[in-house]
Amino acid sequence: MADYSAYQRGAGQAFYSQHSQNIRNIPSRVRSPTTAAGRTPFPNPDTPSPSRSPGRNSPQQFAMFNQAHGHQGHNAMMNGRAGHQYGMQMSLGKPFQHNQNHQHHGHGHQQHQEHTSSTHGGQYNHQHNISSGGMSNAQPHFAPNHLQNGTPNSVHSGLNKSTSEHYQEQQRAAQMARDMVQSHSHARIHPSVSKSIVGATTSGMQKEPDKEERNRPGAPRAEDGKNNLPWTILDFGGQNLKVITPTLFNHYSFLTKLYLNSNKLSYLHQAVGQLRNLTHLDLSLNNLHYLPPETGMLVNLKQLLVFDNQLTELPEELGSLYQLEMLGIEGNPIPDDLKQIVMEQGTAELIKHFRETAAGPEAPPERDWIVLDEIQDPAQETVTALSYNILCDKYCTQSQYGYTPSSALAWETRRELILGELKQRNADIVCLQEIDQDSFNEYFREKLAHYDYKGVFWPKTRARTMAEREAKLVDGCAIFYKNSKYVLLDKQLIDFANTAINRPDMKGEHDIFNRVMPRDDIGVVAFLENRATGSRFIVGNVHVFWNPQFTDVKLVQVAILMEGISKFATKWAKFPACKDKVVYRFTNGDDDEGKEADTTQEPGPSKEYSDGAQIPVILCGDFNSMPASGVYDLITQGTVAHSHQDLGSRKYGNFTRDGISHPFSLKSSYSAIGELAFTNYVPHFQGVLDYIWYSTNTLQVVGLLGDIDKDYLRRVPGFPNYHFPSDHVALYAQYIVKGRKEKKVSEVDFGPSRDRERRPAKRSDDLVALQRTASPAAKQAGHLSTPASCYCATGRLRHNIDIQSCAGQPPLRRTTPFTELHIMAAPPAKELPVDAKYDHYDYPTISPTAQSGHPGHTTPEQDAQIFQLRSMLEQAGYTKNLDTLTLLRFLRARKFNVELSKKMFVDCEKWRAEYAGVGVEELVRTFEYKERPQVFEYYPQYYHKTDKDGRPVYIEALGKVDLTALGKITSQERMIQNLVCEYEKMADPRLPACSRKSGYLLETSCSILDLKGVGIAKATSVYGYLGAVSAISQNYYPERLGKMYVINAPWGFSGVFSMVKKFLDPVTSAKIHVLGSGYEKELLAQIPAENLPKQFGGKCDCEGGCQLSDAGPWWDKEWVREPQWAKKDDDAIDNTQLPPPIVEGAAAQAPLGGQPAPAPAGAPAGAPAPQV
Repeated sequence: MADYSAYQRGAGQAFYSQHSQNIRNIPSRVRSPTTAAGRTPFPNPDTPSPSRSPGRNSPQQFAMFNQAHGHQGHNAMMNGRAGHQYGMQMSLGKPFQHNQNHQHHGHGHQQHQEHTSSTHGGQYNHQHNISSGGMSNAQPHFAPNHLQNGTPNSVHSGLNKSTSEHYQEQQRAAQMARDMVQSHSHARIHPSVSKSIVGATTSGMQKEPDKEERNRPGAPRAEDGKNNLPWTILDFGGQNLKVITPTLFNHYSFLTKLYLNSNKLSYLHQAVGQLRNLTHLDLSLNNLHYLPPETGMLVNLKQLLVFDNQLTELPEELGSLYQLEMLGIEGNPIPDDLKQIVMEQGTAELIKHFRETAAGPEAPPERDWIVLDEIQDPAQETVTALSYNILCDKYCTQSQYGYTPSSALAWETRRELILGELKQRNADIVCLQEIDQDSFNEYFREKLAHYDYKGVFWPKTRARTMAEREAKLVDGCAIFYKNSKYVLLDKQLIDFANTAINRPDMKGEHDIFNRVMPRDDIGVVAFLENRATGSRFIVGNVHVFWNPQFTDVKLVQVAILMEGISKFATKWAKFPACKDKVVYRFTNGDDDEGKEADTTQEPGPSKEYSDGAQIPVILCGDFNSMPASGVYDLITQGTVAHSHQDLGSRKYGNFTRDGISHPFSLKSSYSAIGELAFTNYVPHFQGVLDYIWYSTNTLQVVGLLGDIDKDYLRRVPGFPNYHFPSDHVALYAQYIVKGRKEKKVSEVDFGPSRDRERRPAKRSDDLVALQRTASPAAKQAGHLSTPASCYCATGRLRHNIDIQSCAGQPPLRRTTPFTELHIMAAPPAKELPVDAKYDHYDYPTISPTAQSGHPGHTTPEQDAQIFQLRSMLEQAGYTKNLDTLTLLRFLRARKFNVELSKKMFVDCEKWRAEYAGVGVEELVRTFEYKERPQVFEYYPQYYHKTDKDGRPVYIEALGKVDLTALGKITSQERMIQNLVCEYEKMADPRLPACSRKSGYLLETSCSILDLKGVGIAKATSVYGYLGAVSAISQNYYPERLGKMYVINAPWGFSGVFSMVKKFLDPVTSAKIHVLGSGYEKELLAQIPAENLPKQFGGKCDCEGGCQLSDAGPWWDKEWVREPQWAKKDDDAIDNTQLPPPIVEGAAAQAPLGGQPAPAPAGAPAGAPAPQV
């Protein structure tokens, strides 16, 4: 057996035998090497320390790496030392000790080397010495602090312990990183990248499975959506990059893996925090001296590799990376205490160390108080309301909020912060969601009672089936109110599930039992009366189901809520007067001398309300719904259709048969500022889910609590934390109670009816937009100097209205020569969300149509959908036609469904590339319609000047169509090709020229379809042509129809129109106005007489005929620009150049269908693409 109890023969002189003066192969036992005299000779190289120094010519003086310059003359016991007469015992040396006699990695060096810390630092310099204890310190010839081969003892710190798996993992990953020095190494070996790296546990935590009661909002995670993207990994490895600009981080936030290894980076920009979807970031083999604190924002990271850099410290913000499995720090001069944690306990423990010991961000500045309207009369009745989802303690777990220190998650810490905010705001009405029964009874009710609050609470319905101990932990909704100001008249619980299954119209509906009934969400409603004024209020508090996949359930729950509030309101409108409203007071006051005078007002009589809709309503809650949702639409608009997309194909009785409605006029308090940036802030979701709604007919919002400071959020990946105790933020608003007045309906009169088209004025309680279009004569006279859209703050419109002009503009008077005045409710337009790469407009980009989804009137969600659609198309390989205005048209055409919009765009681009065998752009450049004059004799179709809104007018005389005659002149294919060319020319240059002249964006045309002479037989004969044309218009040129006037409609036209109508979208068909033979008045109301051809009742009579003139602003060199399609590929501006100067001279007058002049050379460069 090889137990080393027998004699072991030395291996002989393997190295440098010429220096071995005394060759001794003495067969002695290792444990007792003695001579015949019975003592061990000093020259024996195997003599253990301590020993007398060896002889001058002893072979240990000429040991490997110690030839004639011994390490202070010390005995050599080194890796592969051939001078040892007897092999060393196994496991006697330190880790990694080599022993040539035992064949442990024998060395066969052919030349002498100087083994120092610089040449063998990574391999511990092959140094070993048996004695390092206290005895060695007593030997004058032995210094343990500086061992053989010139290696510091510090390098071996901890090596006397067994190597941990975490250290081995660091070494393995570091070596892999060092092997990846070739350009784009990871891309070359994909998909095998990272397969050899074994992940550790996730910061000591594992994600809990989703629970129904968690009530956390859902959003697509990085790993959920990456399969929908063509690529999410970017490899810039081995490129010798010295700097990465913020553009990469700002525009490629969808990345899941980023490789910047083997470069020359010395600095990483703080914008790296924008890459929230990253799961792998490799910064190895660079020259980084520190990591920006914003790295802590990358909470989805699982691999963060910074091997072989110059990092001397790590930011404590890394504590937020609760999903990190590997932090590769080998090869950095990081402090030993941090390195020791990683080596011995792993990445998870270091992240936990940072998270629990970090000081956290500095306290944010106080949220701004936004004043919307000054309170003129101090005696005017006001009411303040606060809504707050406080995050139930049961849901606030370390696994759910792994980026937050445990001390900040502790309920004792969080409840004090919540109470402090409630005390600071001092609202009249407080609505709390996710407050459990125990916290309500044992903490908040008692604490808030000291601040004059009383409360109403109901837990969620599952508490009914639980034991008392468990029921105390079930959350619910609470309403607190100032007891000295309000008296509680009634309170009600709305149980959504129970109400739904007991509705007669929903019995038997499977969706009710499968989707609505299992949810235990509730609403709480209180009926309050102001003790002093007698005003009554309906206060609602609700927590709607959280799951984003159940939009139908949310909508049904809110529908039941509004239905319940409506029933209670009808009942409470007849509620008897409250006679006992005096606040009860104790008689034994404890501070009689210093007590302030009692300022409580004497109780007033209770107000009466004719119906429930007249009672002021304040509705608070966590609705778990975004502003573009069906829930938002239902509450603000008062109705949603039975076919609403949020309901899908589900069956919910009358809700899905007749639609949903409620009688109240409600508005989100924060809609005046476009909602907050978010009300829920967690790493995977930042959005608006909470609202305070108010009845606009009885209340007016005058103040709001603003957003959280953006600079503070730059280093905060999510809430809760030490400053915000919940993942939601509090909403707080102030209102004045409107006095009730009798309704007066009167028509607005701005002058004689001959100067305007008489239209009823729409009421508005907020902003009234005055959009006017003056006649050319009025413009020349200088009467119109204000912008086209003027927003005037007014009250309700009255007979003698005082129109206020915009700031800096002349006052508007009744004598102003308007030709048309539209009064509409609209918020001021905002700037178009511009993309520097694709948006290079030299014409206005704000639409005068103040409708949601139109340029200048988009919501933050719609802006995000534009970016999402563009990103998806870029990832699909598209680089043209990705400007914002184009994408908005496709989104509007598909009701902002991004997937459907993408499909429509892709289909359109495919059609454009393949049409007519050459593509649309080549067709419009080269198409010549020489038969135009002959064709127009039988089928006139042309553009001619503009309407009063500035839009190009398109005229088509369908009644003259003679297909037999046309077949002798041209073909149907060429007729359609000509129409396609006209569509292209309408998009550019006609609409841009009209926009420049009008001063606002125009995207649509005004069309006249003349059916004079059309009969049933003729309509049937052109049915195929109309179908083909309609399909092209609707599918490939969406949102281009502004208005269409069908004139001279014959008897029986409704049947023909129904055939054509099936090709049209419902929104498109709503823009069509069918007129008979008496069309002139309505047509002239839209189109100036000087622009309308004589044959249709106008005054225009162009030389050569209007149908061949193509007259309009697109021929005026003041407004015209060379169209993009007119440029050849080598001259075209392909998203990287600004538009060229105005084309002047003969080129400007060239026919649109002919060959255009080439684009001027040396066009200035536009916004550059992302640089690295």
